[in-house]
This record gives sequence, structure tokens and C-alpha cells, in this order.
Amino acid sequence: MRDLVHAMAHYYGLAKPLCTEDLKPWLAELHRRVDQCDRVLRMIHTNEKCTGILVEFPGDLADGEMMKILKDRTENLFIFQSINHLLTETFYWNAHKAIDITNGKGKSFRGRKLPQLSSSFRPGGVANVRNHLIEHPFELNLGYGYHEKDWWCGPRLNGGFGRDAQNNEIKDPGLFMNANEWACELTKKLQRAIDVLQANDTAQI
Repeated sequence: MRDLVHAMAHYYGLAKPLCTEDLKPWLAELHRRVDQCDRVLRMIHTNEKCTGILVEFPGDLADGEMMKILKDRTENLFIFQSINHLLTETFYWNAHKAIDITNGKGKSFRGRKLPQLSSSFRPGGVANVRNHLIEHPFELNLGYGYHEKDWWCGPRLNGGFGRDAQNNEIKDPGLFMNANEWACELTKKLQRAIDVLQANDTAQI
């Protein structure tokens, strides 16, 4: 995400003078959405560390002490996981809005796009999870959770994305994998735009 945040800030500075007045708010909105995604992922990573600490227990405890710690930690673990579920939905919502703005999708754009963002992109992970998690939440899934063998992938849709033509289950790679795909693709798209904008500036000197 660090590369994306830097690329977004760089692109914003180059593109703002070239935007018409009615497109400048959308440029600012794209910048805001990227920053929000970065902050949300940082918060989720922090909570992940907290939940990791909560599931570790010190040894040599009496039964009564262990039960008290277990009760307290179970309550705290539930709180952290509930917060992470909320943050997960927040990330997918903001990431998908960033995709729409980058692609110039919506009546407000009237067929126009932000400077040098002519080609469209659609990171599969973010788009699919957003569609199943937020837009059509009850077609295939009843929420999301963590999987013991690959918890490091982050929250995943419990029902995946259904089945393919060969009837094989299509699994959700997980929040962190989807976020990395989204950030890498958007960074490349912004960097290509930056290269063109800088080349145009050099040619005018």
C-alpha cells in the first residue's frame, strides 16, 4: 500500500491543474478513498496482532485463573473480530469506489475520465467480494470469517464465489491477497499516467 499512497499523491499533484472544475472533486475523492483504504488496512493489521496475543496463554495457571483469562480474552477477541468485520466491509466499499472513479464510471463523468486514466481496470478479488458481500450478500454467502490453515490471508467469504463450469468451488483468496492485487494494479495504472504527464511537461519546456 505504501507504493500506492505515494503514487496517488504524486498523480494528484500532476493531475489537479489539468482537471476541469467539475472533475477536481472526483480527483480529490479518489485520493481520499485510497487514503482510507490504507488506514483501514493498517487498523486491521493492528487488530490482527491483538487477536494473536489474545489466543496465547501463559503456562502454570490454576483452573480458576485460566477460566477468568479465557472469559476476558474471549470477550475481547469477539470485539476485535467484530471491528475487523466492519473494517473489512469498509475497505471493500472504498476500494470499489476508487475503481469506479478511476474508470470514470457514473453519470457525473459524462464519458470523461481523469487525466491519462483512459484504460479501465477491474481487480477481480475486490470486485467479486464487493459484489457478493455488499451488493448481493445472500446469494452465495452468509458473511465471512477466518480459516485456521490460512488465517494470514485475512477475512474470507465463507461461501466463496460459487462454482465454476467444472463444479469446482471458487474460493475467496482473502482480504490481504485481494487488497494487494488491487493496490498493485492501481499503482501501475497511476504510474503509467504519471509517466505520460511528466513526459508532456518535459516536452513543453
